[in-house]
Amino acid sequence: MSTSRESDAPLRIEKIPLDRISPNAAPRELALDATGAVWVSFERAWMSKIERDGRESARAIIPRNSAGLVCDSADNVLIAGARWEPWRGAVEGPTYFAFDANGEPLWETRAETGFASAITVDANDRLIGAGNTVFAVTAQGMTVELPYWSTSVAVDPITGLLWRSSGVSVERVDELSAVVRGERKTPAPSVTLWDASARATAFAPSGGAVWMISRRTAKKLAMTVLRRVRPTEPKGSVAGGAEELVVPFDNDARAMVATRDGGFWVALNNGDLVKCDAAGAVTHRARAGADPGWNNDALRSLTVTRDGRTAAALSTKDNALIRVTV
Repeated sequence: MSTSRESDAPLRIEKIPLDRISPNAAPRELALDATGAVWVSFERAWMSKIERDGRESARAIIPRNSAGLVCDSADNVLIAGARWEPWRGAVEGPTYFAFDANGEPLWETRAETGFASAITVDANDRLIGAGNTVFAVTAQGMTVELPYWSTSVAVDPITGLLWRSSGVSVERVDELSAVVRGERKTPAPSVTLWDASARATAFAPSGGAVWMISRRTAKKLAMTVLRRVRPTEPKGSVAGGAEELVVPFDNDARAMVATRDGGFWVALNNGDLVKCDAAGAVTHRARAGADPGWNNDALRSLTVTRDGRTAAALSTKDNALIRVTV
C-alpha cells in the first residue's frame, strides 16, 4: 500500500514495562479510557490503572481472570470474567463486573450459561458480548440480543450501530434481529469474510461499511489487501458485499479498530501499529524494533480511545504495554 501520505509529525510512543507492576503474573487484556489511561488485567485475577505518565494510580481485585475489558463513556471499566475454573474441574457460567474510574466496584452480574469470546460497549453503555449468543449485560442482568453463534462484536463509531461476525460473515445486529423477530422476511444484508483465494484477518465497521484486511493467495504468491465493503442483499446462500475500495496493503493484520474520522488503527503482524485515514492511506506508523521498540509479531488486545488519537496494545513477548498517540 502506498505510504506517500504518511505524516512526518512526531508520534508519542511509549513502551511501559509491566514487570515492575506485576513481576509474576502475565498481562491478559487492556482497556483505554477517554484520557488515554490504560487498565491492564493480569492473571491471578486483578487489574491496574496506568496513567499517561506511566505510574500505577489504582488497583482492583477481580474475582476471576478476565476474558475481556472495555471502558464506557463515563470511564467505568466493564469486565467479562473467565468461565473456566481449573481448580474446580468444571465450566461455570461467566460473571460480569463493573468498576468505576478509581477501581471501586459498581455492580456484578452472574450468568448461568453462555460465555464471552469477545466484548464491546454499545451506544447505551451496555457491555455487549459474543459467544453462543450476542447478549447485553447491565446492572439489571443479562439479555439475549441475538440467538446466533458469533465470534466477535464491534460498534460502528460513526453510526453507533452494533455489528457481529460469525467467522465467515459480518452483519448488523439490528437487521439480523429483525429477521429473528419476523419483521424482515428476507436475509439481512451482509459482507462475507472469505472467498476462494482469500482469508480475512481483521475487520472493523465504519460509516455503514466494513473495513477488511484479507490475505489472498494466487499461484503461490501471497498478497495482503485492504478492502472497504458495503453490505449487500444476499444472493443465494452467500452475500458478497459491494467493494468500494480495494488496494494492496503492506502487511497482514492481527486486529483493527475503526475511528470516528472514517479511518482506523491496525496492529500488523510485523508488530507495527498503524493509523489510516478514511481513504485507506497510512497517516502514522509506530514501528516495532525502533526506539523504544518492541518485539515483532507480539501485539494483541488492540484498543483505541473514543477520539481515535490514542491506541494501545500488549507486547506479550516483552511483557510491556505499548501506547501510541498522534
